[in-house]
Amino acid sequence: MTSDEGQDQPTPLSERRVFLKRRDSTTGDETEDIDDRPHGAALAPFQLSHDPSVRWFYSPASLTSWGLAAAFAALVAYNSENLSFPDRLKRHLGLLAAAAAFLLFVVVNCRDGPFARPHPALWRLVLGCNLIYALVLCYACFQDKEHARDLLRTFDSSIGAPLPEKSYAENCAFTPSNVWANIDIFCLAHTLGWFLKSMILRDFWLCTILSVVFEFCELSLEHQLENFKECWWDHLILDVLVCNLVGTYIGMKTCAYLKVTPFSWRGLSTRSRGIKSRLKVFTPYDWTSFEWASTKRFRNYLSTVLLLAFFLVAELNVFYLKFLIRLAPEHPLVIIRLGLFALAAFPAAREFYEYTTHGKKVKRMGSHAWLLLATVILEGLCIIKWSTGEFPEPAPLHVKLFWTFVGVSLVVYPIRKFGFRRPSSPKAIRASPKKQQ
Repeated sequence: MTSDEGQDQPTPLSERRVFLKRRDSTTGDETEDIDDRPHGAALAPFQLSHDPSVRWFYSPASLTSWGLAAAFAALVAYNSENLSFPDRLKRHLGLLAAAAAFLLFVVVNCRDGPFARPHPALWRLVLGCNLIYALVLCYACFQDKEHARDLLRTFDSSIGAPLPEKSYAENCAFTPSNVWANIDIFCLAHTLGWFLKSMILRDFWLCTILSVVFEFCELSLEHQLENFKECWWDHLILDVLVCNLVGTYIGMKTCAYLKVTPFSWRGLSTRSRGIKSRLKVFTPYDWTSFEWASTKRFRNYLSTVLLLAFFLVAELNVFYLKFLIRLAPEHPLVIIRLGLFALAAFPAAREFYEYTTHGKKVKRMGSHAWLLLATVILEGLCIIKWSTGEFPEPAPLHVKLFWTFVGVSLVVYPIRKFGFRRPSSPKAIRASPKKQQ
């Protein structure tokens, strides 16, 4: 985050000194334990001291939360027969109550993530929802796809019915009317998705590469999923040059705005007690520009390639899960999954960036990044298991040759760029004979 001249410039997270009051996450007791080590070296959790006008908003309220939750749960449990809930919802009230109790425990007791705004509890709630989804996937990995569909039918009877796969390659004539006919609500979803991706990755060229590579993935997998079949102008113009590029551009402009706008990053003004001052808690605490530097160090190159692969797999998982479980694209479960991943990716990308960029200081990956990575892997395991017998058609030869070339290039480039020769030690250099003049 850069600020105007004359104002204090915030220190990056990796170099931030732990000089603020430490607070126990359960009791709220504060101590003046001042630590001069960088934040990455001191992994003990701490909370930031906030402006007195909004300190109540960040103060712990564990007993109050548990008391209100217990009272509400008792009220619903003892009056569930008299409440006008649908019968299907009544059958699942126990599961919903158990999930709510688990989320409350996570929100109250888990340590803060990398984000403090609008409230650390929001990001703990996102972590708890991600953990519940990961546990559901763990259970699903041990079920066959028919049993998985049956389980979901207990919540929605429409799940599991055969769905028609829409193809976008039936008429590929490049005419204005034909192009307009292929524009639907998913174009807006594409633009919004790439707006969020650019806010998460904060790098224009990385988003552009990801956009192009995903189109190649669609071309390579169209023999498995019918809705991957698109016209050439749909891939190139509508997707890459219009929807994805516009969303990425708007997202990067938003990042630039957040970077230079003079928000009160270090604290809220104590002079103003109005609503406008209190609403500043919903602005970012600070905004860090990501410099992945994939061509400068092998560690950065490897982390960037892994990050791109993670995003590609996470995107493809949605299409395969929809196909295997037979969910309509507009089904609430699909939308909830996309929304959960969008929220979880913000702190996860920040933690992954700190871990890969400042590896000497940050010794372990953050909870959000670790859990989101595990969730994507669990989704992939379910897809691999449930795909048995679903895709009998083999990949075409040109697809195999293309991805073989990509894989070889990803291996050859770092060898040529960085090399793997160990540098000579100073002792060996001194021991070597001097060149004759």
